[in-house]
Amino acid sequence: MNKMTLNYRLVFAFGFAVLLVIGQFGCATPHIAMTPDQTAQLKERLGAIGVASARFAPKVELQTPAKGAADAAGKGAIGGAGVILDASGNSGSGAGAIVGILLIPVGAVVGGVGGAIMADSAEAVNQREAVLKKALADLKVQETMRDHFIKTTQERTVFRFTRVEEEGPAVEGAIPDYRPLSEKGTKTVQEITVKQFGLKGEGRVQPDLSMYMILQARLVNSATNEEIFNKTFSYQGEKHKFADWAANDARLFTEEFDRCYQKLAEDVMREIYVFNNLK
Repeated sequence: MNKMTLNYRLVFAFGFAVLLVIGQFGCATPHIAMTPDQTAQLKERLGAIGVASARFAPKVELQTPAKGAADAAGKGAIGGAGVILDASGNSGSGAGAIVGILLIPVGAVVGGVGGAIMADSAEAVNQREAVLKKALADLKVQETMRDHFIKTTQERTVFRFTRVEEEGPAVEGAIPDYRPLSEKGTKTVQEITVKQFGLKGEGRVQPDLSMYMILQARLVNSATNEEIFNKTFSYQGEKHKFADWAANDARLFTEEFDRCYQKLAEDVMREIYVFNNLK
């Protein structure tokens, strides 16, 4: 890459960063994007960057709706009682508390009946759950998250990355020794770890569920194995019913993963390679 091309890329990256900040925060921005000179200095400091993904399976949380009328009646009863207890607890009077206690069985019955009416059959819920689990089995979450990060950051910044295979943490909480990579020319390691993801939401019988993901990003000086950046990022998408997530062979579910990967990749990119929030 000649000097003119490099300067062009630096100016383009800086311009993109400014637009990114304005779009993200408006005119009053809490972050300051690096200038082209600062970007060039960081590029020299980090050198060749290897990207390592975790080698363990993330924790998965898949919240399901009630499975049939019997399950819904129990969940509806709990929900009905909970509302009344909250109302009586907030009143702050002895009489109100007594009324609340007396009304709990009535509310529980109403909630149970309502839940039973709203619930899908156990067979239908189990079939949808199986569809989502099959979709999960086909995913390579750690590797795909890493690849989204590399593609996004290389397209929008001047930094360049290589994949580092079989070097990321093998178990939750592990701190790998990246010093051998220094001898192979890798000056910095960008570690990407998906810690947990799934569907969760509010409601007991027919909950509104959104996809979430928790990601940890670490940046490590491979010569000393010293950590120079560590932050946890999170994503939470739009809410949908369980049946919608599973419909059409979990199409919405798999499409939401792409949005999730992209959003988290951009968040990590901004924090390190646009704003330079390093130690």
